[in-house]
Amino acid sequence: HSTSRKRTQEEFLPLLAYIDANGEMKDILFDGYLFLMSGSLPSGNAGHASFTKSDCEWLVKTLFEEGSNINALEKAAGQVKQALGLNGYKYKFYVSLYYPKANGFFGDLDGDGVADTLTTLEKRLQAVEYYIKIFEAELAKQNFQNIEFCGYYWYDEAASVEENDMVLINGVSDIVHDHGYQ
Repeated sequence: HSTSRKRTQEEFLPLLAYIDANGEMKDILFDGYLFLMSGSLPSGNAGHASFTKSDCEWLVKTLFEEGSNINALEKAAGQVKQALGLNGYKYKFYVSLYYPKANGFFGDLDGDGVADTLTTLEKRLQAVEYYIKIFEAELAKQNFQNIEFCGYYWYDEAASVEENDMVLINGVSDIVHDHGYQ
């Protein structure tokens, strides 16, 4: 997938509901959805290779863009719930956390006007927390009735001994738990 990939309400419907040959919704299908924005990020990096501050901002903007992605899931979920009489039911969704590569360029992490390079574990964790904070700030502005955010997914799906990733992953886990998610 490329960075321009945006899911629409129509694309979500056959994932949310079993639709028979007559086009009628009969039951729910999947109950949880992962927004795994794969492919190149605007910086040119891939999410498993590293990400920058501007990538974080682009990801949040794209995830919450009106008419696509999370908002499209909300609308499609409402359509399915109404058709099936699922009052009070909420579909779950998750978003990916991207890899803060050691020595990767990020951008200004601490507001001092100087771009930071992720030279320490602390800076790498700050980069992940920056993304979590801006995502959750945007999430707090929403009034979703049909979906609920349930947690994060580690995009990289791996751990490198050279990068000391187990310490990084444990630190990311602590941040996520501090924010009340899994």
